[in-house]
Amino acid sequence: MKRLCFLGNSHVAAVRAALNDMRAEGGLEDVEVDVFGSQRNSLRTATVRNGVVGSSSAFVQKNFRWTSGGMSEVEIARYDEIVILAGISVFSSAHYQAGPDLPTISSEMADAIITHHMEQDWAIGLARLIAEVSGSVQVSFVGSPLISVDSPRAQKFLAQYHDRDTGVGVRARNLRTMIDRSVVARSAGNFRMKAPPADALEDSGFFTRSAYCKGSMLFKPEVDAQHPSNDFVHMNAQYGRLLLQDALG
Repeated sequence: MKRLCFLGNSHVAAVRAALNDMRAEGGLEDVEVDVFGSQRNSLRTATVRNGVVGSSSAFVQKNFRWTSGGMSEVEIARYDEIVILAGISVFSSAHYQAGPDLPTISSEMADAIITHHMEQDWAIGLARLIAEVSGSVQVSFVGSPLISVDSPRAQKFLAQYHDRDTGVGVRARNLRTMIDRSVVARSAGNFRMKAPPADALEDSGFFTRSAYCKGSMLFKPEVDAQHPSNDFVHMNAQYGRLLLQDALG
């Protein structure tokens, strides 16, 4: 039996929704999946001690019990893989853009940007710490989803991407190749960084297709409602299903 853990902030809501659907379909035989999540930056209080991920925050503990079905901390050795769904993905174009434009970026510059981001992003730091304390558990940092193609920033970027005269399409494809190579090179031991599911992304690989954003659910135990239509950062159960399928191989 494979044991998976998804740990993150409000973006774990997509996985929880997908789990409910897939369990109802009987599609998760011989797989154990637990989800631990807490809103926004509250997960920054998480600590790794004595083989568990926990928090001194009563708010985080309450959210962990709600999302996991009763557990207030993550027992690392219980799982074959822990997937981190918080922090900003290194595949986000925001790291590499100069305003709305995408300049020419060398492989050395791309590496420097990724190195800086890895040093500064608290969620990547948490993922690496979890990996360090247990060499037998695979820890995969996916981060937050890439924003929807319907967002104003994505619309501006993609207008240039599809305009051959700007050269943005060529620069974007070259950049994505450099990021892929850098991420593979930085995967060591039981820690790795992963791109969001390929099927969820549009052609450039920097934004999420609209179908995976529409109908995303609020991450509140007392509210059963969708995000407003101008929320371009949270994803739905279809996206969560892709994350699960990707983790299951």
